Amino acid sequence: MRHGNRPQVRDMRTEAILGIIQPEVAEAKLAERWPSVTAYLGGAPARLGAQIQLAARQLIRWALRLPTALSLLAMIFALPIATVLALLAWLMLAPFFFLRIMPITATRYVLTNKAIRVLKGWSGRVVEELPLQDIAVEPGGDFPRLAIGVVAGSEQEFYQSADLEIRRREGPPLVLRGVKEYDQFRQAVANAWFAWGRQEMPKEQIHPASESNTKKS
Repeated sequence: MRHGNRPQVRDMRTEAILGIIQPEVAEAKLAERWPSVTAYLGGAPARLGAQIQLAARQLIRWALRLPTALSLLAMIFALPIATVLALLAWLMLAPFFFLRIMPITATRYVLTNKAIRVLKGWSGRVVEELPLQDIAVEPGGDFPRLAIGVVAGSEQEFYQSADLEIRRREGPPLVLRGVKEYDQFRQAVANAWFAWGRQEMPKEQIHPASESNTKKS
């Protein structure tokens, strides 16, 4: 059931056993991410902000490594400088932080037992969608490997975020910018695909009822 352009989704993240609802019964939310500030302008402002904050942190650490008397003297100068540097970084990143949560520009990446969706605004309007069964699989190998990769150069360790590119079986890829804890989200997508999006099950896992009855007898 849909309300306007938003599908009705049951949140399974608080359930004791995650993902026990079949897609035919109801759509269940498995994971959700709000993009990091690295999602904007190619991540350049976030990268500069991280460098400034790391410089402030290194300044404090340098002062603390000095002998006690010198450390106390150095902290008189280092602490105000580090505070100003950190404030400058926060002020520079503040507009991008508020873009993440404003009524119109707010963005969320939602994984359900049916699809990956990009939602916009407080209303949760769906602007892009990729059904699980449409995710491409890398060619070759005995075990299926989803075509989900990290966009080169997008990783930012300071924010624990990166851009994810998810290839479709047909059509342009779905790119999720600034995904926080991207490796866990990528694994969650893979788990959902193996559970509900896989089109062809391995032959060794397919046992007709007649075959099972024969083995029992």
